Formats: sequence, structure tokens, C-alpha cells
Amino acid sequence: MSVMEAILTFLRAPWFTALASVASILSLAISVAVLIDVRKIRSFYVFTARVPQLLDRLRDNSSSLSNQLNDFERFRAQIPLLLADTEVALASLSKKVRSPHNGVVRALALRVKEYDVKADGEVPLREIYVDLHKVIATIDDLREDLKWER
Repeated sequence: MSVMEAILTFLRAPWFTALASVASILSLAISVAVLIDVRKIRSFYVFTARVPQLLDRLRDNSSSLSNQLNDFERFRAQIPLLLADTEVALASLSKKVRSPHNGVVRALALRVKEYDVKADGEVPLREIYVDLHKVIATIDDLREDLKWER
């Protein structure tokens, strides 16, 4: 029996095949676990780096919206521009926030998108303003909670 035949016999042994199968399954499980952990770490750092900027933008928009609501008729033409920027910031924020908070952010982004200043008037805009403050407070609380996770 040559060396090559001995090696092939060893590799074809049933116990070696079973061992190789188990090793393959374990390596797949480890790879999946590492992938999940890397994605969690990445989302954490994206969240901590980007969310404060988005919250500042939403706070500025909320402040501007408050001023515009005080004189609704005068600012009627500028409100859609402010809401468009708010919608974009909310959409970006929803991608960086985990469930269930991203659902709240998406719902507000949809309400902002569907708001029509000509047809809907001032009352729904005030509700959007209040909900915008709720989202900002919710994300601020989430940021504080994340400080304790790491």
C-alpha cells in the first residue's frame, strides 16, 4: 500500500467524514454568530456617531415649526420645505434605530410626508409637532440607555 492510498483510506473513513461534517457545521454556526456580533457593533457605532446630528436637526426643525405655527398663515409657504427636511431626517433616523422605536419614527415620517398644508390646516400640524417632540424624547432616552449597554 502506497502512501497516497493510505491517505485516501484515512480520509474516506466513516468516522473522519462524520468529524469533518460536524466541524463544517460548527464553523458555519461560528461564522453566523460573528456576523451577527459585527452587525450589532457596527449599528451601535453608526447610532452613536450619527443619531446626535439627526436629533439636533430635528430639534432645530421643531423649533422652527413652533415659530411657524405661531403665525401659521404667514409661514404657510415655508412649512412644506421644513416638513420635507424633517421627513428626510426621520427616514434616516428610522434606519439607525432598532425595533420597536424605528416603527414610531417611520410612522411619524409617513404622517409628515402625507401632510398637506393647503388641505389639512393647522391642527394636524400641531399634532405632528407634538409627536416630533415625543420621538426626540424617545431617542434621547434610548441614547442614555445605550450608554449602559457597552
